[in-house]
Amino acid sequence: MHYSLFNRFQGCLLGMVVGESLSSEAGSPSVFQQPFRLNPDPTQPLLFSPVAFQLASAIVAAQTWDSIGVQVDAIAALVKPPITDAALAIATLPLALFYHDDLSRQRQAMEQAMAAWQLNDESQGWLILFAYAISQAIKGHLDPPIFIDQSQAYLRVAGSYESPVLENLLGQLDEIKSLHRSLEQTAQLSHPIAIAIACFLSTPENLPLALHRASQLARPQSSITPLTGALSGAYNGAVSIPAAWIMPWMHSATGIPSVQELQTLTLQLLATWAGVYTPSNFPQMPPPDVAAPWAMRVS
Repeated sequence: MHYSLFNRFQGCLLGMVVGESLSSEAGSPSVFQQPFRLNPDPTQPLLFSPVAFQLASAIVAAQTWDSIGVQVDAIAALVKPPITDAALAIATLPLALFYHDDLSRQRQAMEQAMAAWQLNDESQGWLILFAYAISQAIKGHLDPPIFIDQSQAYLRVAGSYESPVLENLLGQLDEIKSLHRSLEQTAQLSHPIAIAIACFLSTPENLPLALHRASQLARPQSSITPLTGALSGAYNGAVSIPAAWIMPWMHSATGIPSVQELQTLTLQLLATWAGVYTPSNFPQMPPPDVAAPWAMRVS
């Protein structure tokens, strides 16, 4: 089923990879050929996704919830400054996925990772916001105005940010809420995470259009497109990604897992989340249809 956790986890990670493959030619009219056919180059090295996959593998290797913190510290040390908030949001994406159903633990895990990077309050706020957005996208039934209101309420209680920092975060969300789906208005946003959220919310149920919008706003090697792909993939699942976009990654040679390897990693991550602490022994069969809270619907 398209709203199963396996499908959403895989959609999030695969959407990130497809989105980042766009970033090498972002802003170019040739990125998309009508009708939105992507020409990704699987030989193009990716800057942000490899650390995310290392962290996902580390979470699987930890096998128990208590051991994950040690793995987080080790992976966080691989990310060297100076680095952008958006790149860190991509690097910590597996944490957002793994703790999607427990915002308190999600925030604690994110804070542990952020401590290694000595981030200021504003950077921490953006990373916490993106992790929250991923958790909400996985649950589905997302209404953009309500999502913005919930995000603002969460930021008010999630951290003890200085007043100017909190006002800036809330102000960016207010701007997203007031947008009318135009590239010009979206371009007025100043933070890549805010732009990615706006691109996703402009067409939440259409991943190709969301990525098309993001690619027109992003600059080469930008993190906007992988952030947008992760959000839209988490919401719509892997089935929302056109097969033609996935084919170049069937046999990846860039250090990124192939589609088959990504499917295995996703299944292991889901098994670890579910408490199957020997995910390598997880049955080699289609994953169980497990949905996020409140996402199960009567067919």
